[in-house]
Amino acid sequence: MHLGDNIMKMTTDINKALKQLNKAQRATERQLKKAMTKAAMQFEAESVKRSPIDEGHLQSSHRHKVEQNGSDTTAIVYIPTNSPASDYAIYMHEGTYTLGPTSLQKQGSVGVRVGKKYMERALLEEEDKIIATIVRELKRNLK
Repeated sequence: MHLGDNIMKMTTDINKALKQLNKAQRATERQLKKAMTKAAMQFEAESVKRSPIDEGHLQSSHRHKVEQNGSDTTAIVYIPTNSPASDYAIYMHEGTYTLGPTSLQKQGSVGVRVGKKYMERALLEEEDKIIATIVRELKRNLK
């Protein structure tokens, strides 16, 4: 028996392997963006649920987007500066005020506190569910 008889040899093309890794990375980034978009929609819906209401402009002005910058993916919920609610969205989030009758009625029907810090509370109170959405979507799409 010769020493060479017990040797196994494997050869790979490093460029081909790198192309496959890059392809897998791009696919993962696309799936992460999809998962983050679902999470952003969930976050937006929870913020709308908690936002005060008079004429409904604040609720209908909520928007979401997902931005990718390098390896970072960020879900953003916001009120556009050109929306009907832009003038008072910050005050309604940060200010001190008494809820009006429509907001009080809404609060009684949605099961969460309506008013101040509506966006912040949506994220803090629903964080576990939002993260679970991201994980579930990634597991489903990366099989």
